[in-house]
Amino acid sequence: MQNILFTLILSVIYASTLPGVAHAVPPVAVLQPSAETTIMLEDGDIADDPAIWHREGQDGGGRILGTNKVNGLFVYDTAGNTVAHLKVGMVNNVDLVEVPGADINLAVASNDGVNGMSLFSLNQMSGEVTHIGDHPVGKTEPYGICLGIRDGGYVSAVTYKDGTIQIWEIPANFDEASA
Repeated sequence: MQNILFTLILSVIYASTLPGVAHAVPPVAVLQPSAETTIMLEDGDIADDPAIWHREGQDGGGRILGTNKVNGLFVYDTAGNTVAHLKVGMVNNVDLVEVPGADINLAVASNDGVNGMSLFSLNQMSGEVTHIGDHPVGKTEPYGICLGIRDGGYVSAVTYKDGTIQIWEIPANFDEASA
């Protein structure tokens, strides 16, 4: 009996791979943008990997941090309007974390111009983003970056085109980072 059941299951699987056999395809949602930022003026692969912070209960109060690979960090509201332009150099990727109960969030961007990480504070009340400093990483062309919370401070992972990944500890006071 088990052999018959097994043979039946294999036959159904095989039949489903034959040409002309109809396959059920789940419906795909059609998405449309709710907002769009202005176009960056430089040519080529300029805009990269944004990070989004949403302020609960306040329409338009969130922020979108967008990198411009040659001209710094752009800050947009959730309607796509430019709120600030921080001319911090050649930033490639950006990430941010929200700290529950804190007044300030932390954002970090990989920055080829300083071969390091650029750190930013994001004020949860005003939405203002401020460049608080750069930290060298000891290698050229930091590429990807991500940020998380760990042990009362922050941890950032910086990637490089050669496949290296560095893990950086960033204290809660943002003063210094160590690999």
